[in-house]
Amino acid sequence: RAMGMTRAGIMTGFLLEGFMLGIIGAGLGVLLSLAVAALINSAEIVYHPPIVAYYTKLEVFVLDNPAAVAASFFGSLLVAVIASLPAARRAARMSIADALRH
Repeated sequence: RAMGMTRAGIMTGFLLEGFMLGIIGAGLGVLLSLAVAALINSAEIVYHPPIVAYYTKLEVFVLDNPAAVAASFFGSLLVAVIASLPAARRAARMSIADALRH
């Protein structure tokens, strides 16, 4: 606020930062899950399920359900934005003297 920003402007800045960090984190999480799924599928791991008497290949089907991938992306993004709310509110309510001191 010492530089002329309003309380709403400060809150918007913090929320945008949380949004951008959420996009980066959710995107990296989706890419990492796709990479691990591809690694597991290419390793051809044999799995022996309990109770049955046969072996089967362990496969991870991440790309077969794009709705789940999108839901995890947007869920992570929502968590990041909600997590930035307390910091945004605290920064917007902070007095100018306290902000300059820190």
